[in-house]
Parts: sequence; C-alpha cells; structure tokens
Amino acid sequence: MEDGVVCHLSNREIVRVSVTLLDFGSFQDRTIISQFLESMLRGRLDISSVVSDSEQEQISEMNEKFNKFRDQFKELGSLAPQTIDKPFYNCWFLSLPQLLIILDHVKTADDLQREIWKTRNFSASSLDFYMEYDWARYLYSKA
Repeated sequence: MEDGVVCHLSNREIVRVSVTLLDFGSFQDRTIISQFLESMLRGRLDISSVVSDSEQEQISEMNEKFNKFRDQFKELGSLAPQTIDKPFYNCWFLSLPQLLIILDHVKTADDLQREIWKTRNFSASSLDFYMEYDWARYLYSKA
C-alpha cells in the first residue's frame, strides 16, 4: 500500500465485485467480461479514417488509460504471480438485481462466498446470469 502498510491475507484471497444499478447483459457474463478485459491488456485503439481533433484526443486519452491499466496489471502480477494466467478470475460484474437474487440465499458471510462461488467456474454460454445461476444452484443441490 502507499503508506507502507502490509496486508496479510492469511490464506484468504481477494475477490472483486463491481455492482451496477442496471443489467448490462453480456458484459455481466464472466467469460465475456474476462475476454474483454484481457483484450484491453493487449490492445490499443486506432482509427483509419480522418477524425476531428477532439475525436483523436478521445482516442489518445483511451490509449493512455489502457497503458495505465497495463501498468497496474504488471504491478499486481509482480505481487501475485499466480494471477497472471487468469487475471480476472476473481472478478465479478453484477447488477443490483443479480446481487439481490444471490442475497436471497445468504444469511452469513460464508453463505455469500458459497453462492458467488457457484458462478465461479460455471458457464453455459447463455449470457443469461439468472438462468445460469439457477442452473448452478440446481447442480450444486444434486452434488
């Protein structure tokens, strides 16, 4: 951390959950958002047609943000090398309605982890969080 404080995880891991007010469709599918963010790590924006100065400035600003994103990723990768292969594995992008559906089955912090983890390795490629979460809950109930 900036002030030199060290945070010991004690065999715990950090997960990141971003919550939006409304649904963003396929962007809230873990596979899609992971692929999108990984593309941002490797890519840059270019335009082949003539654009106005303000549009070119916007593109330059986005590329600067991509560069900062890459720098942050490299720094995090040096702190936790195990995250390099799957950099966004511990990230969820949920809407408030999706989070409320998950919270219907939660009474404790352990319950919250268990419910979120049900979507961690599961994808039916439907791009429908609600159907996939319901299906994952069904499969876990049969295990």
